[in-house]
Amino acid sequence: MGRDMPASVSLEAPNASSRSTSTAANGRTPRHDVLTPREREVLRLVARRYTTREIAEELVLSVRTVERHVENIYAKPGVSSRRLATAYARQHVVTTD
Repeated sequence: MGRDMPASVSLEAPNASSRSTSTAANGRTPRHDVLTPREREVLRLVARRYTTREIAEELVLSVRTVERHVENIYAKPGVSSRRLATAYARQHVVTTD
């Protein structure tokens, strides 16, 4: 991938023993395990501070498709900004180091 992204970073759902019990702003438990593989891929790039246009170019998608994935990413764990999505991604990243 572009920007020297480490291959060891994965956003696969962690096992049940490491799931967060915190609640999102909407009062629901965050559901990172329901992110699609493409949404996890987009979230990974959001966390690496890619712009929407850069994500679209990297993944060969339209800007509108990336915007829709970002909207879905915000809705599922209940975050409302790229900063919060990045924090969420960093808390739920599983590394294979």
